[in-house]
Amino acid sequence: MLYADGPQGGKLYDSAKTVGTHLDSNDRLRANALSPERSRALIKSLLKEYRW
Repeated sequence: MLYADGPQGGKLYDSAKTVGTHLDSNDRLRANALSPERSRALIKSLLKEYRW
């Protein structure tokens, strides 16, 4: 079972294929995400770059 929220509201999915596709996508996002420390460093560097 998968709940996905969108602009028009949430929707429940119970198809094994749909749920599996979303789980794979989520796994790839997590694998490619920066660590909290690297995320903070990136945000700080961007803030310095965009400050007037």
